[in-house]
Amino acid sequence: MLAGEGGLAVGRALEREGRAHEAIVARTCVVDEFVAAAAREVDAVYSFGAGLCTRRLRLGIELPWTEVDLPALVAWKNVAAAPLPGADKVRRVGLDLRDASAVSRLLAERVEPRLLVVLEGVLVYLEEREVVALLTALGARVGSTRVVLDLGGGLWASLFARRTRTTVGAHGTPYRTSLRQGRKALAKAGFEVLADRSLVDWDAATPAPRFYRPPSAWIVPGFADVARVLEARAPRRP
Repeated sequence: MLAGEGGLAVGRALEREGRAHEAIVARTCVVDEFVAAAAREVDAVYSFGAGLCTRRLRLGIELPWTEVDLPALVAWKNVAAAPLPGADKVRRVGLDLRDASAVSRLLAERVEPRLLVVLEGVLVYLEEREVVALLTALGARVGSTRVVLDLGGGLWASLFARRTRTTVGAHGTPYRTSLRQGRKALAKAGFEVLADRSLVDWDAATPAPRFYRPPSAWIVPGFADVARVLEARAPRRP
C-alpha cells in the first residue's frame, strides 16, 4: 500500500530500526516456502498489495502471476522493474484493495479453477471491516481459493510493533488494525486454516536466529504470536 519511492523510504527506515527489518526478512522466507509449496497445486497466483515484491522473479514460478496494488505504485513499478529478466511475465493491476467490489470484478475477469492469493504485509493497513470484506470477496469467487497471509496480535505484538507503527505512520501509512481476530475474520469469510507458522519459532530453528526472545517471554506466554504466517482455503465454488 506504499507508492514507489515512499515504499523505499519506509523500507530503509524499518531497516534502520532493526527489529522490524529482521521480522520482515523472516516473514518473506516463510511466505516464500508457503507459496512455493502451494504453487504445485494451483493454476494462477495473485499477489495483493505486492508493493516492491519480486517473488515471481526470485522463485521462478511458471504460472500466470498478477500483482495488484495502488495505481500510483503500479505505474512506478512498471518502469522500475522493466529491466529485470522475466518482468514482462508479471501482469500488474492498479486497484484499491479497500474496494471489495472492484476486487470481485478483477477476479471474475479470468476464471482460474485453482487460485492462490498472497496477502503479505498488507492487511494491517486496512480497517478490520475492510479485511473481512476482502476475504469474503476472495472466498466467494468461482473455483477454489487459497490465501497466504501474515497476522500478528496479542500483548507482545502491541509492544514490539510500537516503534514500527510510529515509523510507518510518519510516512503517511498508519496501521489500521492489529488483526488480533485474524482467524475469526478468515472463518467468517468461509476459510479453513491449513497451516499456521510462527515467525519466532521458524527463526529459532534456523542456524543463526535473528530474533531476540526476552527472558520475560518465558513467564508471560504468547511471544510466538508476535507474527505468524497462515495458509487457508475456501470451499470450491461452482
